[in-house]
Amino acid sequence: MRDRIDLNLLAIYLWLIWIKRNSDRLGEALVDLCRIRTKAMTLLHEFQTALSPQNWVQALVPWAVRWIPPISPSLKINFDGATFNEIGIAGIYRCYSS
Repeated sequence: MRDRIDLNLLAIYLWLIWIKRNSDRLGEALVDLCRIRTKAMTLLHEFQTALSPQNWVQALVPWAVRWIPPISPSLKINFDGATFNEIGIAGIYRCYSS
């Protein structure tokens, strides 16, 4: 039986049915039940196409960049900052290299 069932397609069916259940519970109309089969097959095809090696973009790196520390007495300082609007704070991280 395992040879006749596409487990990837089955997983997408179950995922779409779960989304349909939740959308019905929330009063949304995201997935039409009669279109789940077509939608699942389309999603699986898109996924398999994306995995195809001819669709991969190869990054061409002509040379590798290697970091060299500064000559003494110079000092390199990196700063990285972040803000968190939800809780009203900001942070700064610093790293020293010599």
